[in-house]
Amino acid sequence: MPTMWALVLVLGTAVVLLTVVRPQWGVLLIALAVPFGSLRQMQVGMVNVGLTELLVALVLVTWLLRMLAQGEISVDWPPLTLPLVLFLVVLCLSVPSSVSFQLSLKEIVKWLEVLAVYVLVSNEMTGRWREALVFVLLGTGALAALQGIYQFLFQIGPEEFVLFGRFMRAHGTFEQPNPYGGYLGLSLPLAVGLVLAALVPMKRRVSSRWLVWAGGTGALMALALLMSWSRGAWIGFAAAILAIGVAIAVRSRRVAVLGALFVILVAYLLLVGVGSLVPASFVQRFSDFVPYLGLSDVRGLEVTDANFAVLERMAHWQSALAMWTDHPWLGVGIGNYDVAYP
Repeated sequence: MPTMWALVLVLGTAVVLLTVVRPQWGVLLIALAVPFGSLRQMQVGMVNVGLTELLVALVLVTWLLRMLAQGEISVDWPPLTLPLVLFLVVLCLSVPSSVSFQLSLKEIVKWLEVLAVYVLVSNEMTGRWREALVFVLLGTGALAALQGIYQFLFQIGPEEFVLFGRFMRAHGTFEQPNPYGGYLGLSLPLAVGLVLAALVPMKRRVSSRWLVWAGGTGALMALALLMSWSRGAWIGFAAAILAIGVAIAVRSRRVAVLGALFVILVAYLLLVGVGSLVPASFVQRFSDFVPYLGLSDVRGLEVTDANFAVLERMAHWQSALAMWTDHPWLGVGIGNYDVAYP
C-alpha cells in the first residue's frame, strides 16, 4: 500500500477507535478540523464532504450507538434547543417555495447537524472535557491566525487580495478573507471573555493559566483579524465585545461604572478630534459606501475595482429586499438565494 494511504488508514482507525471509546475525543477533533478540514474535500452530489463532515457523522453515530448499547437514551436538553427546533420548523415551511429541493435539503441537514452537535456537546463535554474543548478551540484559532499572518506578510494568495501593494489580506484555508475573519470573530470573543474573567473581580473567576493561554492566543487572533481587512468581521467582533461587556457589567457594579466612564471618554476624544489620528486607510474602509447611500437601484452602475465590493453588497441587499417583497411569508426557500438571485 502507498505510504500516504497506509498513514491515512492507521490514523483513521485510531480516530474511529478513540471516538467509539470516548465521543469527546471526536468533538475535540471536530474543533481542530473546522479551519483546516477543507484542505481535502470530495464532492458528493451537491455537497462538499471533508474531514469536518466525516468527524461530525462519526461522533453522532457513535454517541447514539453507545446510548443504545447501554440500553438507555437519556438526553438533557440545553437552553437553545427549543429556539433551534423552531428555526428548523420555519426552514421546513419554506421548502415548498424553493426552486431546488436539493439545496433546501442541504441547508436543513446542516442545521440538524448544528442542533445535534449542540446537544451532544452540552451533554458530554463537562468538567475536564469542557476545559479541553476550550483549550483546543483557542489553540486552533491561534494556528489559523499564524497561517493568516504568514499570508499577510509574505503575500501568499491571489492578486486581488493585495493590500497597499506590499501585503496580502489574510484568508487562511477559507479561500476568502471574510469567512476567515468570521471564524476568528467567533473564536476571539472566547479568549477575551476568559481574559476578563481572570482579571475582573467576580464571584466566579478563572485561574491565571487561562489568562496566559487566552491572552496569547487571543493576541494572535486579533492581529490576524485585523489583517483579514474584513469590515463585517470587525463589526461582528465589536458587537461580541459589547455583549461580553454588558454581561460582565450586569454581574459587577464596579465594571458597570468603569464601562460607562470608558464610553464617555471615548465619545469625548472623538468629539475633540482625536479621531483624526486614526489612519486614513481605516477611515476609508468604513466610509467608501457613503456615496452610494440612498441609491434604490444599483443595476446599470459602472463597476470598477474600487467600488466592486460595495456595489456587490448593495446588489445582494436589493435582491434580498425584492425576494422578500415577492415572497413575504415563506420566502424563496432556504438555500435558494443563489437560484433566485438572477
